[in-house]
Amino acid sequence: MNKNAQRGFSLIELLVATAILLFVVGAVMSYISTAQRRFDSEQTKIDMTQESREMMDQIARDLHMAGYPNSRMFGPGVLPNPNWFDGTQVATGIVRMTPTVLQFEGDMDGNGTVDVVRYQVVPDFPPAPALPVSCPCRIQRGTSDTIVPAGKQPGGPLAQPAPNFFVEAQGIVNSGNTIPLGAVEGNFAAYTAEPVFRAYDVNGTAVPLPVDLNTINPATGRSWVFDIRTIRVSLNVIGPTTDNQTRVRPVITMSSTAKVNNF
Repeated sequence: MNKNAQRGFSLIELLVATAILLFVVGAVMSYISTAQRRFDSEQTKIDMTQESREMMDQIARDLHMAGYPNSRMFGPGVLPNPNWFDGTQVATGIVRMTPTVLQFEGDMDGNGTVDVVRYQVVPDFPPAPALPVSCPCRIQRGTSDTIVPAGKQPGGPLAQPAPNFFVEAQGIVNSGNTIPLGAVEGNFAAYTAEPVFRAYDVNGTAVPLPVDLNTINPATGRSWVFDIRTIRVSLNVIGPTTDNQTRVRPVITMSSTAKVNNF
């Protein structure tokens, strides 16, 4: 028998084959790891977008019902005079507004009961007593009918009880610089200056905030809130964890504008 025909691989050949195999496996694993990081990154952004979009849609739906039913739907003598907005059967519309708080009245579910709706931006997690309050924050939604089934109560719009808050979106970093950004690794200062809420009159001129029913517009002699015709909502949302690709926390920006029946 020919001994040369029974020869196996030499040690060098085995080492070369092993090196090639390791190179191929490493390349494949690197591709899989990159794909997994990209998937995780995109999934985080999708989750952030979905939560923020649901909140934006909720705010827009609520604002479209703000001020309904309004004072023009009632006959003479039905509502208090001159403070018609103190009536429990009429929706005042915008009651209070700051860069981070929006309170208004309206029949949200069409059941004939005027609801008091409040949106507010608060810190995500209250810090230790020695630390200042800071963002990332969350935006909350609450309605009076969660604790008061009768809806709007006597005493006027500004005297309504604080609601319980259930619907919220987290990771908000913009507050019009009213709430400072906390110890978040990375440079996100550019995202903090935009207020969550802006208001405009019929001419598109910005209404100076904060305002409420007691804030008088010297040009008209009536409350500033009755001059609000459009509200712009802006959310700059930071991700809960560092992006696997960029090594920084992702930020998405969303904005929406809604016209209000507020007069």
